[in-house]
Order: sequence, then C-alpha cells, then structure tokens
Amino acid sequence: MLTGLLRVPLSQLNTNDGQVIGSLTEIKAKTYRYIKNAGSTALIARASCMEMLTSVEGGMKTRVISGDGINTTTAFIGLPAGMPMSAIGPSGSDTGAFGWIQCKGPAKVSIHQMATAIAVGSFAIGTSALPASQPFGKAYIRTADSATTAKLYSRGVIIMQAIASTGAATAVSCLVDIQCLS
Repeated sequence: MLTGLLRVPLSQLNTNDGQVIGSLTEIKAKTYRYIKNAGSTALIARASCMEMLTSVEGGMKTRVISGDGINTTTAFIGLPAGMPMSAIGPSGSDTGAFGWIQCKGPAKVSIHQMATAIAVGSFAIGTSALPASQPFGKAYIRTADSATTAKLYSRGVIIMQAIASTGAATAVSCLVDIQCLS
C-alpha cells in the first residue's frame, strides 16, 4: 500500500507508467489501484472493468479491459477489477491509457433496473454495455443465472440498497460495496 500524499488526482490520465503500475493507495476507506487499459475499448468512468487474464507475472493485477468484451451468458470466470475513476482511453491512446480504478469500498453507481428486483446483499458483477446514463450496466447475479452456465464470480460488488423491479430499462442510483481487491 502506498503511504503519504498522492502525487496526482485520481481523475488524471497518463500516457505512461508515471505512478508505478499496480500501485495501491487508500483514501477514506476506499482503495484505488493504478492500472493500464490493455484493451482496444475505452473504459467508461464509474462503470465496471475486468482484469485481463494473463500468465505473465508482471501483468497480473495491473492491466484491465472493458466489461463490454465479456460475454456474461457463456463466460466461465469473471474477474472484475473495479470502477474507473474517469474515462481511460484504449491501449496506445494519446489521451492516456493509464489511470486509477476504485477496487475496494463504497461507491454510488448508476445501474440498469431489471425485470427482477435485486435484494440488499446480492453479490454482482456489472458491464458497461449500456447507455451513458447507466454506466455500471446490468447487475449480473450468480443465483439468478441459469444453473447450466456454471459461471464463477470471484470478485464483484455487494448491492447495498434494494433495487425494485421494473419493466422499463431505466437507470437508478445505487450504493454498492466494491470487493475487487484480492
């Protein structure tokens, strides 16, 4: 864990590894990790992003990709990395592919209301495949999934307030507890 003062705001983007990739810092019961967007899709601020699976030790827990590329219907494992503090450009972007994600602690997100109510305490992952008004996307909950898909979610968020069911695809503000630090 980093100690002392943070040298840049959590919303600042960089085009290089100026903050030591993989570094952690804790501010007011929230933990943040400095990462590189290794994907070809920009990360959306306050959405969900996934850890890029790799067999290279130096790449573990340092590179993330957009949740858009994850097929939640057929994926066998989900490794949510956290929530980007600002939009982070795709790999090689001249606007900055390095930035901060929140990987632990409470956060308000704009989530997609679903046809089924979501109970307090539900463990979920999100995608950023929906409009900007719903950046966290749909909350995918293992217990609500078909038993035949056998997905495993090792990280995610805990829903901290009930979300009522609705037939309309609308956005709702929701408090979540991010649990992506492992």
